[in-house]
Amino acid sequence: MAIEDRRVDVTAFDRVRFVLVAPSHPGNVGAAARAIRTMGFSRLEVVAPREPGFRQHDEALAFATHAAGVLQAAGLHATLAQALAGVRLSLAMTGYAREFGPPLADLRTAAVRVRAHIELEPGDVAFVFGAERNGLANDDIERIHATRSILKSSDLLVADANTGWTRDQAMRVAGAVAALDVHIEQPCMTYEECLSVRRRTSLPFILDEVIDSPATLVRGLAEDGMDVINLSLGGSVEGP
Repeated sequence: MAIEDRRVDVTAFDRVRFVLVAPSHPGNVGAAARAIRTMGFSRLEVVAPREPGFRQHDEALAFATHAAGVLQAAGLHATLAQALAGVRLSLAMTGYAREFGPPLADLRTAAVRVRAHIELEPGDVAFVFGAERNGLANDDIERIHATRSILKSSDLLVADANTGWTRDQAMRVAGAVAALDVHIEQPCMTYEECLSVRRRTSLPFILDEVIDSPATLVRGLAEDGMDVINLSLGGSVEGP
């Protein structure tokens, strides 16, 4: 009886990386580090996290049980493109079927493809997760197109990312929906990132979260950083 040798070349594991895009909570990064180590991998790359100091964050350290080495060695990147440098095959996770974009594959099919790439092709493999709050840019592009298609021409459509896109994701979305009647609201975490996107699109632009002081408001007006300001006024009213 022939016995198949199913031993895995440990060096192949070094060619596989896991990429988290815009994680909102340091604990999620720590949990990912633990899962990666449990599977025998070690490469974690983090793109535009809400907490840049996640490596030393108490929550991340608590969730990275027995995987502190993976957490401390995690790469920190401003854009997804930087995190994918050297990658020849990347697979992004999605929660639903899409009508356009990259072809879909189930996990078993993807695993077979990854193994074949590792054995026969040069370059690294990446599994991409996120962004947590809004999904990857392709998902948002599809949602915007689908929503616009069912609205009346007189209906206002606002694509509010709620700070959930990295700058490169926001520019991809803005470019892909440039022909639609849609407003872009608060695409990125910082005012500077939003302004950079604003200067690269002709779509109407709304800011809210980053307009957090009179100084920022004055700056936004001076730099033509938005067409609309969406302000939330808090407070309480006492009854008689």
